[in-house]
Amino acid sequence: MKRAVNCFFLSSLFISLLLLGCKEPSGSSDDPTAESLLPKENEVPGWVFETQQLCNEGTANDQQSLFDIIDGGATEYIDRGFVAGAFKGYHDGSYAICVEIYDQGSSTNASSVYQVMEDGLYIPIGSLGSHARLDTSLMFNYEIELAEDKFFVRLSTVDNKTEEYKQAAISIAQNIVSKIGR
Repeated sequence: MKRAVNCFFLSSLFISLLLLGCKEPSGSSDDPTAESLLPKENEVPGWVFETQQLCNEGTANDQQSLFDIIDGGATEYIDRGFVAGAFKGYHDGSYAICVEIYDQGSSTNASSVYQVMEDGLYIPIGSLGSHARLDTSLMFNYEIELAEDKFFVRLSTVDNKTEEYKQAAISIAQNIVSKIGR
């Protein structure tokens, strides 16, 4: 009898440990981060990392590092649940596109940032995220802003306001959105 109880106990313990190993923890490696959403070089064909420091670069994992990178405006993100951010520039040999990705912790917070940032002349972009718009009011560049899941994303063309670069920015944004919620 004692041996049967020990076998049952050991079998139960083994199965429990096996099942615990199969359970996916919350915040798993499959959960996208702001940094993991940044396109790799040539992931969007023809676009590689920008090296002329035309764009903010780096990651922010706390309030101070966000202030350090964006040098103003950080309060709007912090007040709306900022968790982390990733910043990178891309170029095609002629012009640059800057990418900013903010993890706001929830879709409600990301939508709140999207709403508070509205201050230009916008055209909705239906093919990007839950909310997406193109700012056409800037003199020398386009700016795309979108909210998808817990992320607020901004892309800016640098000193180029042509249809070609607007489409390039949309392609980079589509690449980012495709990685959210996989």
